[in-house]
Amino acid sequence: LVSEFLALKGAMTAHHNENNQIKARHLLSDLNAELKSSADRALSKERKLVRSLLKSMSQYSDRRHNQASVDNENDDDAIILNGCYYGEPAQ
Repeated sequence: LVSEFLALKGAMTAHHNENNQIKARHLLSDLNAELKSSADRALSKERKLVRSLLKSMSQYSDRRHNQASVDNENDDDAIILNGCYYGEPAQ
């Protein structure tokens, strides 16, 4: 359970504080693999929690990646300075 706590804390810190979804997904993936390899039936709720978080993180990460690709395609439409747009931002 200590490993689970540290992995979840690290993943959430990477996601929320560091904006590093790749690191968060790797931490959750490693924890998921560790829980799957355990034969302890008492960990079924932890397995379900981690699978759910990993699925959500993967979907979130994919959406952010796809949005970044769209933003890069429309770089000629706007100049972005520290999050402020000059010109017409791409919709």
